[in-house]
Amino acid sequence: WIEHAPHVLERSWTLALEEKCAQEFLWIPVGGCMKEALLGALTLALDLLRNERDLGVFFEHLFVDAGTGMSAIALILGMSYLQRHVSIHVVLIAGSREEFMGNLLYFHHYLQELLGTSFPIVPYELHEPCSAKSFGSWNASLRKFIKMTAEKEGIFLDPMYTPKLLMTAKKIVSEKNLQGNILWVHSGGALSLSGFQDFFS
Repeated sequence: WIEHAPHVLERSWTLALEEKCAQEFLWIPVGGCMKEALLGALTLALDLLRNERDLGVFFEHLFVDAGTGMSAIALILGMSYLQRHVSIHVVLIAGSREEFMGNLLYFHHYLQELLGTSFPIVPYELHEPCSAKSFGSWNASLRKFIKMTAEKEGIFLDPMYTPKLLMTAKKIVSEKNLQGNILWVHSGGALSLSGFQDFFS
């Protein structure tokens, strides 16, 4: 219920609890989309650059999903701060474009203040999933894609995020004829399939 509560109610509740508990309480919203999580989330960009260096591979395009948007925003800001020019494609599994861009601007401003410097944001594009667009929804097409990916690639996709990301990424790569090395961030896996055993047995 909390995940779908209006922001006004969530803010009021948070303020009331903070006043009651003073410094002993920290409200962590669903998805951890908060400034206290930003520095930890920025390590995704550092890990990616380290892997590029270790593998000797340079990626021109990155695909990442977004629920609350914390990981995708941190990836964009991390690459921006490190001046790593790359095209980032965000598939909005939940939330709207306006929410994502508002959060991105908020965290961009916060990070610049924290670091005492300013930097521009690298190019990014926001996309809707090509199948089962509503958050939490899935369909026969996604089930077939999950099964096919497991059989052919040996990779387990979670039902809510990664099949929508990968299906959409493949469609965008094909339609836009994207060139160069392309990376998609696999944020889910086999454990998330546990509630869907009847569909994959």
